[in-house]
Amino acid sequence: TIGRKDIVYAILIHKGRDITQANRFEDMDFKPSEGRSAGKLFGRFAELEMNIKGNTYFEIRIPVKKENEVLGDIALGFDNSSIKETIRKSLFFSLFLTISIALSLTLISMLFIHKIVIKPINATIGMAERIANGDLSGHELEIKSKDEIGILANAFQDMVAYLKTMAHAAESIAEGDLKGN
Repeated sequence: TIGRKDIVYAILIHKGRDITQANRFEDMDFKPSEGRSAGKLFGRFAELEMNIKGNTYFEIRIPVKKENEVLGDIALGFDNSSIKETIRKSLFFSLFLTISIALSLTLISMLFIHKIVIKPINATIGMAERIANGDLSGHELEIKSKDEIGILANAFQDMVAYLKTMAHAAESIAEGDLKGN
């Protein structure tokens, strides 16, 4: 984060353009005309890049008001490298957070799809394989959904019931009961 230690200079520009300053440079002497366009910015919040003695600073100007009358501006100058480092760290954290949230949502979606789609389909496939091997004694599918997977499961259960009836009829006929009861 950007804090007090990152402030390189602080200037109070009074309405009459008198300057009260505090800075970390012994020889820095600010003048309102030194790249500031003081008249255009006076009394407004502004963000600027300032070039002072060959170094670039990020400056924030905040108007000082009393009962809607502008008394002056406070200008705070920050070292650009600390601002850029803070922005870089914030972007990295934001990117990390975004990727973490996206991966979490993807995992939750996959688990949901597995429970709602994949698990019932696998149970239906298992039942179809048992029927293909001639095993009609399998348990009923416990799929309660009303979607296409539920319809498919119900159709398989109806098919198993019909095949059991047909198998029972075939056994009855084989035992000599030609009515198939």
